[in-house]
Formats: sequence, C-alpha cells, structure tokens
Amino acid sequence: MAKKTQDLKPDTVLKNYWSGNEQFADLFNAVLFEGKQVIRPEELEDVDTEESSVLEHKDYAESIRASRDNICVLW
Repeated sequence: MAKKTQDLKPDTVLKNYWSGNEQFADLFNAVLFEGKQVIRPEELEDVDTEESSVLEHKDYAESIRASRDNICVLW
C-alpha cells in the first residue's frame, strides 16, 4: 500500500480549526472566564478577514491585499 503524503501549511490548518465557533468560544471561556460558558458559539459571527486598498503616489498606483486570521464578533 502506498504511503499518503501531505503538504499542509500550519497557518492554513490553524485557520480552518479556529473557523469553528465552538473552538473559539471554548478557548476564550477557559482563559477569560475560568471555564464558565459566558460566550456561546451560536452568538458569534464571523467577520470578513480580507482587506484591499490602492496605494497611489503621483504617477504610480499599486493594489495591496491582506488577509488576517479568524475574527469573531459577539453580538
């Protein structure tokens, strides 16, 4: 049987893991509230993590694009 190879980047794996609201809520409840369930996963909403802009100076223009890690907002 052939061995399966993987080419996984740690940042991609972690971003996928933290995209789940359950993991996000569990971590912050454990760290900030001593394990009490203050933040509930169903109350969290993902925020767009992509940003883009145009940098212009005299006759030069360049587009800039950035991506952040996961962001959740509690409403």
